[in-house]
Amino acid sequence: MIDFHALNWAGPSGLRDRLSGLIDPRQKRGIRFPLEEILLLAMAAVLAGQRSYTAISDWIHDLSPEYRERFGCRPWGSTFKVPSEPTIRRTLPSIDREAFDAVLNAWLTEESQRHDNAIAVDGKAVRGSGHGRRKRPVQWLAALGHATGQVLGPVDVDSKTNAILKIKDWLDPVDITDKVVTMDALHTQVV
Repeated sequence: MIDFHALNWAGPSGLRDRLSGLIDPRQKRGIRFPLEEILLLAMAAVLAGQRSYTAISDWIHDLSPEYRERFGCRPWGSTFKVPSEPTIRRTLPSIDREAFDAVLNAWLTEESQRHDNAIAVDGKAVRGSGHGRRKRPVQWLAALGHATGQVLGPVDVDSKTNAILKIKDWLDPVDITDKVVTMDALHTQVV
């Protein structure tokens, strides 16, 4: 199992640095907490099982000073200041979800490539997608890092090809040096 303390949260080219590249939708006047700090703390709270704005805020406020410092919170007297529940409630829905998703997935992929030594590749049909006019269900080819559980590079297998031919599209951008890659027997065939 992966040691989540080993993940690059706030270091150089870590998740916090990547999140700082997102456009902050808030008005400049009155901003007390950087957007990347709010997002990083909220993500950690959600990973810890918090599901509401109040629970996220309570979890953040219960962090020890050592963890607040680790997440990059600014010192405030003898402690580290953290965002309030209303700040979290106003900020999270206003971010660009697609840009956030792209940043998070790029970081997860990089972390997965650093920590995963084994990758499983498999194709799946999307459940319920073959109904109506479309006779053939949507097919996806993707991989899963064993240690992190991160899904790597999903590739759409359109109706004019198959998973055997699409495996090359998946393998091209992924660094598999010194990794064990497993696939099902379908990929032992020569086309």
